[in-house]
Amino acid sequence: MSARTLLNTLAAAIAITAVLAGCSGTDTGSGSPSSAPAEPGRAPTQVHWSDFSGVQVPTSRVDGPNETSVGGVPSGYSHTPQGAILTIEQAQARLSLTPDGAWPQVLNAVTAPGPGRDAFASTRVFASITSGSKATKAQQYVGYTFTTYTPERADAVVVTRDATGVSTATPTTAIWRGDDWKLLLPDPASNPPAPQMVQDGVARDVVAFAAPGN
Repeated sequence: MSARTLLNTLAAAIAITAVLAGCSGTDTGSGSPSSAPAEPGRAPTQVHWSDFSGVQVPTSRVDGPNETSVGGVPSGYSHTPQGAILTIEQAQARLSLTPDGAWPQVLNAVTAPGPGRDAFASTRVFASITSGSKATKAQQYVGYTFTTYTPERADAVVVTRDATGVSTATPTTAIWRGDDWKLLLPDPASNPPAPQMVQDGVARDVVAFAAPGN
């Protein structure tokens, strides 16, 4: 399976199937609680973009990630809505495009344990991504909106746009576990909602990111 095909497949899998290794790891991170009031409608500040295997992912100098493990896995997000959304987007890109041999470590680092993680693992073993593979015509993150937010759980719809201008809205969840946010992959048995094409442009309530390079 090509990197491009797997990216598209796993983008849906994150919302529908949920994936990765039935390895149980210890969650790590160095995010810190915030005493400031939560502002779900505010975009992360001081954002810059970096390339991960052909996908542009956002990083905030304020909201993280502020650490990178030996395996190159980012961690250390602020205990805020902005930290949660950055966790989700960083984790999605890495789950989609981390090459064979490294994905179990990445899975355990960026996701919370549960049926969704186990389902992802059982799906991922049937795909192959070689080192150096890059997504082509990759989806670009353009914004998000929270459906619910508490300091323990953040439910959001992430909006991406492809090279043809078609936008897709994908339901996602992050939970605060230990001292950092983790992506919570959905349990396939719960019949999670699928990504939806956005027919009439991006809704007004979506919190927009500045495009890469801006």
